[in-house]
Amino acid sequence: MNTKLLLIILCLLAFKFCKADSATDAIALKTILWNNANNNASIDQLSELYESKVTGYGKYSKLSEFLERKAAFFEKYPEFKQSIISSLTITAYENEKFKCEFLKKANAPHPKTYPSYLIFTKTHDDYKIIEEGDEVTNANLNYFPVLGKALNVVTVESSITTKPDWLLISIIVLSFLGLVGMILYYFFKPKKKVINIPNYQMAQVASETITQVHEELITHMVPSPDKLKKMGDEFEAFVESLFNSSFSLVTHQSDTKSRITGRTAESNQDPDLIMRLNFSDGRFNYLAVECKYKSSIIKDQDVELCRPEQLQRYIEFGKSNNMPVFIVVGVGGKPTLPDEVYIISVLNLYSNIMSYREFKNYKRYSGNKIFWFTPNDVYPFQGTLQ
Repeated sequence: MNTKLLLIILCLLAFKFCKADSATDAIALKTILWNNANNNASIDQLSELYESKVTGYGKYSKLSEFLERKAAFFEKYPEFKQSIISSLTITAYENEKFKCEFLKKANAPHPKTYPSYLIFTKTHDDYKIIEEGDEVTNANLNYFPVLGKALNVVTVESSITTKPDWLLISIIVLSFLGLVGMILYYFFKPKKKVINIPNYQMAQVASETITQVHEELITHMVPSPDKLKKMGDEFEAFVESLFNSSFSLVTHQSDTKSRITGRTAESNQDPDLIMRLNFSDGRFNYLAVECKYKSSIIKDQDVELCRPEQLQRYIEFGKSNNMPVFIVVGVGGKPTLPDEVYIISVLNLYSNIMSYREFKNYKRYSGNKIFWFTPNDVYPFQGTLQ
């Protein structure tokens, strides 16, 4: 009876997997075509990707009006280019709608990174864009798309090729052969001889099995170094996008040589970002930002912001370079758009560990509420800036 139920579940999962993968690949490919069409400033290519009516950056209109605004933008900024610098996170919703989220880096009207998205709908076995936007514009307009209940989320790389996915094909073939083998085994399996095992031996075997499974789960739950680096890079790009136009990026920890300290990447353990605050009269000040992303924190338990030696290094860096140093912590959600963001000056820290009660006082936003770094956020303790 259990074997029959397992076979039914495997068949249903295989069908659902293949169906979901087809939709995901189609939407990922459409997103790449959309990116290429924008870089080519091709209105003809873009017109093939949208529905007859579309919401563009919070404004609902006919496709023709939306494309007229696109054409005017391309004419005003003939050197415009954009690139997708993150993975694609594709969320399926009810009523056959799909939201594709990613980080977009554009060079006009000002060089900036945006948490962007496209919303697709299925029409006659094809997928068309019904909305284009970014979270920063939505926050400024106080606009949030309503999509209904989310069904599942898939993350794919942004680079799409037309070559066959041999890994996927191999998995499907092996799964099919395994399914056939299970069916044959079920109908032709030899009868088992019943052996009575003492209860204490069964308990010992069960305990050893549970311990082994637990260790394997822990091993697979720990992200690889490459994935951790990727998550860190994506969160740093998100933090950089929070600074308003008064700031400009001076250097990044991954630069070959820091333009402030002169140290090379091998020895550079400085904060992740160094920003310059520009004043209208030509004056400027520097500040440093260390970016920390946590997938989750446990309520009412202490929060470790960094290692003790890191905190000491950040304090010394601020003193030796005469600039404030902040730790920006993202919690939950995705590195490209966390659920919560906390900003803490290292001058307020006496330890690398902070109580949850104190930590929550530094929350700057949660959910879809976006904020910007402004001069008053950075230098509230200086009064009149020097």
